[in-house]
Amino acid sequence: MYANRLMKSGMLKNILLILIFFVGCFFIPDCFVSRHVTTGMLGVAIITILYALAFVRMVKVIKITPLFLWVFLYSIFWLMYQFFYSALAWHDWIGYISFLLLFFIVSQQEFGENELRQYYFIGSMAGMVMGTWGLLQYFELVQAYYTSVPVTGSFENPAGLAIFLSGLLPCSLYFTREGKMRYKMWGIVTSLLAIWVILLSNSRTGILIMIVLCILYVCQNISFPPRHRFVNKFLFLGIVLFLFVGLYFWKKDSADGRMLIWLCSLDMFGDHWFFGIGSGKFQAEYMLYQADFFQWHPDSMFMMLADNVNNPFNEYLKVLVEYGIIGFSMVVMILVHLVKVCKANRDKVFLFPVFGCILAVMLAACFSYPLNYPSIVLIFVFSVAIVNSCYFSVWKVKKRICVKGVAVGLVVFSLLFSRIVYCYGRSEYEWCKAARFSLEGRSEEMLPSYKEIYDWMRRDGLFLYNYGAELYQVKRYSESLKILKECASRFNDEDVQQILAKDYIQLGMYSEAKECLLLAAAMCPVRFVPLYELMNLHLRIKDFTEAKRYARIIIDKPVKINSSRIRKIKKAAKVLLE
Repeated sequence: MYANRLMKSGMLKNILLILIFFVGCFFIPDCFVSRHVTTGMLGVAIITILYALAFVRMVKVIKITPLFLWVFLYSIFWLMYQFFYSALAWHDWIGYISFLLLFFIVSQQEFGENELRQYYFIGSMAGMVMGTWGLLQYFELVQAYYTSVPVTGSFENPAGLAIFLSGLLPCSLYFTREGKMRYKMWGIVTSLLAIWVILLSNSRTGILIMIVLCILYVCQNISFPPRHRFVNKFLFLGIVLFLFVGLYFWKKDSADGRMLIWLCSLDMFGDHWFFGIGSGKFQAEYMLYQADFFQWHPDSMFMMLADNVNNPFNEYLKVLVEYGIIGFSMVVMILVHLVKVCKANRDKVFLFPVFGCILAVMLAACFSYPLNYPSIVLIFVFSVAIVNSCYFSVWKVKKRICVKGVAVGLVVFSLLFSRIVYCYGRSEYEWCKAARFSLEGRSEEMLPSYKEIYDWMRRDGLFLYNYGAELYQVKRYSESLKILKECASRFNDEDVQQILAKDYIQLGMYSEAKECLLLAAAMCPVRFVPLYELMNLHLRIKDFTEAKRYARIIIDKPVKINSSRIRKIKKAAKVLLE
């Protein structure tokens, strides 16, 4: 009864929203391997389950919209896809199901201007806390998680922080138009803080989004004569184009590196254009395509820019590669319906911050990987759900038996889902503990822990890589080889190939070791270690001609970033040739 009163008054929703933002955005205890992602994802899952249990106590009508139907259809496609092409780990499943459940619950509610103002305040408050965190990191008062640009907030790199602040900037800008001075000052202070920290982050994506949102804010608050509208649109496009060009030349090497990634990703799509390569398969297949690219283009301008890659830096391209034209078409239909409902509600000024949040994440998806961060996905899903609740075309299911059936189904599903969340969270906690003890030289002692959690973590490529590396350290080469081969089917890069080669060498399988090292060298042509290992391999089998050939390649190879290790490798090559 008390829960019903809280839910109807909106207090319980606000409490749960604050909890979701706090746990999903700021709570990053050092007890998980992926502390910047796992904690937020598990936190959102747990509080969404509580939200669902509170929701079923008061649900009387089920609202269905065309946008919801497309999301549901895509979810069915996604679920069926997993049985045939899946490489997704449990944390991917938990994240998708949590946000789908949250989208459904929020979509069933009504949102008026007063209620949304409370949500905008919570959003601007989250932005202020995160911005203050980033500012303290810049002045070296608290720990940063990225060395070259020490402005990360709770993220592991500045791009995540910049996108997060950009996504919440519309919530702060909303209050700058309020009549009361205290609201106006709150909006100005939080907006300026977000803009300052975004600029300090040096994130091109975040800066681009911030400038676009500020331009749109100015256009909304200044009345232009009708005859100037075309000129204003042309001017806006010109400014955006100028920003694109300027940001490209600001970090040209980084931008060119992304062009390489997009070219190789399009090659992947060309080979698997209809159904795609499979969910989560990008990080297993991409480096093979990059190696193939450099074998066909040995003098490419991208040679010095290549590195290990596990994301295409474009969420739309990732969908295209992994799900093919079928999955991409469904995503396009979802976005089309989203744009339709936004246009239908463009006269509702109080919804503009929601539109801005959606636009910010959609722009970020063109140049980065915002969907990797639970806090940013939370902003996007909540905003889309609010827009969906305002859909102009709604079918309402009022039959008591249907509504109660949905409520019972939600309760049962939530209880089963909570068990999965607990088991996965405990497994990653044990993995983190085992990895930490292994770094202290207790690898042999920790192997039973790896084996115990293997069933839950076997779909996580990073876990398999870590497990295989620990087995190599304790000289269990056959077991390490087996785990790393499994790893390569889910997560494959130059480092994986190098450890595979070491296992093969210890087992006396030199031809297989050479294949792995050649592949590693082709994946990242700028690296010296694979060539050095190839030189040593040929010395081991007493093929001195080939060893000297690789020594010559090492000496002639240009250096991107000099280091003591590279100098040591070049010195060893010179000694061999002398």
